[in-house]
Amino acid sequence: MTINIPRQLDYSVVIRTLGTSGEKYHSLLKSVKNQTVQPREVVVVMAHGYTLPPFHIENERVVWTRKGMVNQRQVGFEESKSPYLLVLDDDISFENDFVEKMFRQMQSTGADCIFPVTGFGGGQK
Repeated sequence: MTINIPRQLDYSVVIRTLGTSGEKYHSLLKSVKNQTVQPREVVVVMAHGYTLPPFHIENERVVWTRKGMVNQRQVGFEESKSPYLLVLDDDISFENDFVEKMFRQMQSTGADCIFPVTGFGGGQK
């Protein structure tokens, strides 16, 4: 079965951060920038009292809220403008076709929500 990935897939990236991940955060932004399918927006959810990282990306919008993993993600969900969300921690990176692979998996399984499992259980995928 062939699944066509629309080049204009409407999704938002949500990044919860305290701005303390340094070079890892920079690598994450490069991963997002290099995706074969670009997001509509990148919502960076910062906690009050922390400093915004010096690295930025096109279509970035910063939202400030109180600190908390769940709270920051929830605010990111509420602030996003797309039907699909890619919710990311600030210390990861991934290959250029990551979004394509994830969307392809959603299409082939009919899932409404998916997430990758890597390095779980002693490095098994």
